Amino acid sequence: GHTEAAGYGLTASVKRNNRRIIMVLNGMSSMKERAEESRRLTEWAFREWETYALFKAGDEVVADAEVWLGQAETVPLLAKGGLEVTMQRRSRLDMKVTTVWNGPIAAPVRKGQEVGKIVVTAPGMTPIEMPMVAGADVEKLGFAGRMSAAFKRVLWGKKG
Repeated sequence: GHTEAAGYGLTASVKRNNRRIIMVLNGMSSMKERAEESRRLTEWAFREWETYALFKAGDEVVADAEVWLGQAETVPLLAKGGLEVTMQRRSRLDMKVTTVWNGPIAAPVRKGQEVGKIVVTAPGMTPIEMPMVAGADVEKLGFAGRMSAAFKRVLWGKKG
């Protein structure tokens, strides 16, 4: 389109190999400039940016998160949902994926219970966070088990 106030503009969606970019241009001085700039930006976006699949829903992120006073000593932590990140290709080398949770996790633990998060950082990118959930139920120890765990903790520093 074109208006006197805004100049030549374009709103477009371009798809290549299952990747789509959406572009909005405005303020171009001619139809030719609009065409050249939209072509240049399209090529730049497909060349310099990529989407990276990091986790699928249910992927195990942490194999052995310690459980306090549980019938099992550990519980796996899973990605709550799928996680894909779109970033400049050169930033990929400096991308960091970390997990954050307060451990040991106190029993009882319920499968699907949110117990932590995944944090993705890279230069020039706002950090992305996604919940991690428990991958299994872990029941709380009975009275005798809790007493035994407390005793081991006091005597030998073992967590139970």
